[in-house]
Amino acid sequence: GWKLSEEGYFYSVPGWKNGGNIFSRQSFGDCQLHVEFRHPKAGGIVSDEKGPQMHGNSGVLLMNNYEVQVLESYGTNPADMKNPNYADGQAGAIYAQNPPMVNPAREPGEWQTYDIIFHQPIWDGIKLLHPASITVLFNGVVVQDHWEMDRFTSYRKRTPVTPHADRLPLSFQDHGCEVHYRNIWIREMK
Repeated sequence: GWKLSEEGYFYSVPGWKNGGNIFSRQSFGDCQLHVEFRHPKAGGIVSDEKGPQMHGNSGVLLMNNYEVQVLESYGTNPADMKNPNYADGQAGAIYAQNPPMVNPAREPGEWQTYDIIFHQPIWDGIKLLHPASITVLFNGVVVQDHWEMDRFTSYRKRTPVTPHADRLPLSFQDHGCEVHYRNIWIREMK
């Protein structure tokens, strides 16, 4: 359900979750990740679901459990709210946990970048010794600074973290919106 363009980017097909999430073949733990993404210039709602969450909604999921939100958030400004959205659901947020410190989003049609440093949780059996942490640079601006995650990122529920494999796939969310991705690289860190 995902397509590869002649220009070399891949994208989710518009329509409510046509393709499902896409996963890396390789699994990762602690890592540095670079992702470039953009929302088509046309933008707009591409599903029967209405509202700002249907403007370029996707996500980068580290270990398939910890989501950095991808959303067309240009113009999301609490002062005028031309593109209203809940704070921990906009671009650069740790989805449903922590809003970005600032909104450096570019206009639809322009390529944007996430540079992410992720450290997985550390367990001793079922006891959490240290939560997962994430730092996100969005278009070169720090929007998440070593945010510690004591739960998985999930919609409208607080799902506590539980022990999981120390290496899991990287995934990209299909949320029914067309979002373009290119120039993705990841390196493992110890």
